[in-house]
Amino acid sequence: MHGGHCINIGIFGIFGPFFCACPDGATGSRCEINIDDCVDNRCANGAPCVDQVGSYSCFCPTGFIGTFCEDTVSPCIAQPCQNGGSCVEEDGLAICSCLDGYVGSRCELDEDDCIPNPCSNGGSCLDDINEFTCNCIAGYVGSRCELDENDCIPNPCSNGGSCLDDINEFTCNCIAGFTGSLCNVNIDDCLNKPCKGDAQCIDGINGYTCECPLDRWGTKCQVLKSPCQPNPCMHGGYCTKNGTRGVFFCACPDGATGSRCEINIDDCVDNRCANGATCVDQ
Repeated sequence: MHGGHCINIGIFGIFGPFFCACPDGATGSRCEINIDDCVDNRCANGAPCVDQVGSYSCFCPTGFIGTFCEDTVSPCIAQPCQNGGSCVEEDGLAICSCLDGYVGSRCELDEDDCIPNPCSNGGSCLDDINEFTCNCIAGYVGSRCELDENDCIPNPCSNGGSCLDDINEFTCNCIAGFTGSLCNVNIDDCLNKPCKGDAQCIDGINGYTCECPLDRWGTKCQVLKSPCQPNPCMHGGYCTKNGTRGVFFCACPDGATGSRCEINIDDCVDNRCANGATCVDQ
């Protein structure tokens, strides 16, 4: 048994007694007895010995390896640290050193970078691996929503208006002559009809121009013109205003006639020049 070798010791090798040559670890006339190789076993660290034929093996408890369970198994051999964490053995225990952004005894947890909330001015935080993103409310910008967005860039105010920034809004201060939220409306300076008489008002920027009729003058056509200014009468005639609508009368000097004294009377018609003298009218 147990792999023993049978040797025939009879005469001529025919039916006779035999002898069993037993392998190491077996004994008995037929090698039927398995010698207990665990009697003097070298199993260490409390490992039980398992007898075999001519040898034995050690059944190592957790934490030990080797033929005789003589070597300690490193707790880091199983790579217990997750997410790139490094393992260091301390007093037989696996200690994990985690990469930035991870926590936990095995680096199994994503560290919440949004606690406490790093986003200012009401911004919401979105966690990521060792970083975060801030979603800012309207009116704020910056990696942490820390900046008031300048609503005046570019300047939304028209026609030279100045912009005053506020939170998600702005105010336009308009120059004289313009109005509206964007200073885009030209104020109608003719609205109150400042021109007198039948004068036409022409609107401008923060002002107006009055186009006066012939009988008026002044910035608002407020002055009635005298028909005698400038003097319409010729040859030294004297102008007299007649009524209020530009009517005048010319009092002509001797030697002139016509509505404007424009006709020089020929005084040589009845001249008294004697002895063939030539008369020169004046």
